[in-house]
Amino acid sequence: MVVGASANSQHLLGEAVDSHIKGITFEDSFDWHESRIPFWQLIDERRGGGRWLHASMGGRREMLVFRNWE
Repeated sequence: MVVGASANSQHLLGEAVDSHIKGITFEDSFDWHESRIPFWQLIDERRGGGRWLHASMGGRREMLVFRNWE
């Protein structure tokens, strides 16, 4: 089970991951993913003071920012 995942989430299919890698800057992680994997989405997600990278597989290439300002 993935916490907060919708019923049709790519996380449940093993096609997406949310990550934050200790000791590596977010920007370096984002750049590495952008240049090396065939992604569908790379999303800079920020919520409740946390920040992580959502990467999903697929044919399109979208780079997005999601910020929950609450």
